[in-house]
Amino acid sequence: MTLDRAASLPGGATERYAFGYDGIGNRLNSETACTAPTPLPSGTTAYVVNAVNQYTALTGARPDTPTYDLNGNTTALRGMTLRYDEADGMIRGMIRGDR
Repeated sequence: MTLDRAASLPGGATERYAFGYDGIGNRLNSETACTAPTPLPSGTTAYVVNAVNQYTALTGARPDTPTYDLNGNTTALRGMTLRYDEADGMIRGMIRGDR
């Protein structure tokens, strides 16, 4: 399964995203094509999935190593720190430098 999306931005910049998924909906890869001025790098990112369907590594154009708490909630991803309540509902997402 794939999803493709394109957007025109002010100043003539464009962004195009394409995503590939496995049969149960895990993202396998993403491709980003951007024209200046955008902050995102162009290229392909591959997603590595573990036995409990968590992303353990993102490699390529936008690499990252997500982290999880003991309940399986994502606690860090792409420079964000995520917090959850006792019912595992996300209550806060902070970008580096937020307080």
